[in-house]
Amino acid sequence: MCARNLGRCAEFVCVSRAHASSFPTTIHTPSKAVQAIAAKTTTTRSSTTTAMGRGRRQGQQRKQDAAEDTGGRRSGGSKLSSRGRRRELAQDTIRIMDVKKYNTDDGVEHDITASLNAAIQGTRVYLDERKFKTPPSNPAHILGCPDVKQCNASPPAGTAATTFEVTDETTVAAIERLGKTYKRIGVLNFASARNAGGGFQRGSLAQEESLALSSGLFACQTSPIGEPYYTLHNKVRDTRYSNTMLYSPAVPFFRHDDGDLCAPYPADVLTSAAVNAGVCRKRGIFNAEIVALMRERIRRVLAVFAAEGNDVLVLGAFGCGVFGNNPHDVAKVFRQHLQDGGAFESLFKHVTFAIPNRDKGANGLSFVRVFADTYEPSSSDDDDDDDDSDNEAHDVELGHADANVGDAGDAGDGDGTISQSEGAGDGDGDGDGDGTKQPQQQQQQQQQQQQQQQQQQQQHSSWATSGDFK
Repeated sequence: MCARNLGRCAEFVCVSRAHASSFPTTIHTPSKAVQAIAAKTTTTRSSTTTAMGRGRRQGQQRKQDAAEDTGGRRSGGSKLSSRGRRRELAQDTIRIMDVKKYNTDDGVEHDITASLNAAIQGTRVYLDERKFKTPPSNPAHILGCPDVKQCNASPPAGTAATTFEVTDETTVAAIERLGKTYKRIGVLNFASARNAGGGFQRGSLAQEESLALSSGLFACQTSPIGEPYYTLHNKVRDTRYSNTMLYSPAVPFFRHDDGDLCAPYPADVLTSAAVNAGVCRKRGIFNAEIVALMRERIRRVLAVFAAEGNDVLVLGAFGCGVFGNNPHDVAKVFRQHLQDGGAFESLFKHVTFAIPNRDKGANGLSFVRVFADTYEPSSSDDDDDDDDSDNEAHDVELGHADANVGDAGDAGDGDGTISQSEGAGDGDGDGDGDGTKQPQQQQQQQQQQQQQQQQQQQQHSSWATSGDFK
């Protein structure tokens, strides 16, 4: 038997069936007025709780959206601006992959059965053999990551130098544009290591979500052939992830970057996860190791593209969104491999770094600065005086960031000395690697930042190599 007091005006007696006959059958009930007040209070509390929960969820979602890599976002308004609309389009994309046909607005039916089946069957996993053993499923589709020596890294005599461009466009827009001129386009997918398509079914729109929304990539990732990529990464809970990659040839794309359906156009997509630098830093891994990991990962990415015969690449600010890699470091790693005597210099015909809102954030400005001497900016790249002032101010901010993280492996640690983990440095003590001194006040600030980093390094002398860090 139990008794529960509900409010001040009524008492309900709850009795077990076995003893029900021992108690009066009359139950005092509250008046209608009291019932109305109680119902109103309950409704108000429920509504308040629901609203608070919804507000927290919306706030968290806004933070997530702000942190997402902008590689999939489109400037200006479009039907992709609504998360709900993107969820609907994601379901429509899944339906198209299921039936393998669709109609564009002009009434033309496009059948992608042959191209999508070929992309799925041609998908293969490039295994990081140093971290994983060959999985038992689909062994014929599991390959070892190619070494540079396997990739014809020495271009034939007379090969023209690679042309570069840093463009203000989405990856999907770059694929469609370049497809009008080139055939074998290789696209780097800034992937989630654990979830096929990232969060595109939930309406997210980072770079991977944009690719999944616009093409048959998700069908390749979720096929039995693509499944080992996710199984391996989900078994090892390490946010450095691995050099294991998923290559899907001639994936049919059937949307413009604004979400509208269009005639299909193909691209070879390489799915690879960057190091989750933000989480790694929290776990005690510092920038020198993060940059070294990214250097090796990008080297493997380029090796796969070379081995597969892709001569035109669409790359970008790999891992510089929610994963928190320093865009200046990543841009310099790409340059070290593709220029300046790197193993892949002049191996590819053309490389596009597609970075939406290029001139408004650290990602685009970093790549423009690093590759500025490799291409001729178009007339649209010219800024007015006010914009130039803004960019100069932002360049100073980037300089501070470089000194703070040590610009590992290239610019030194800011103290003017050389160490094995820090790379060459430029010896001027300002940490930016440009060979010129910055004002004394900036140097003092950077020295203070360096001292703080050294103190943090002493506090984090060890780090666990496994565990769920998300």
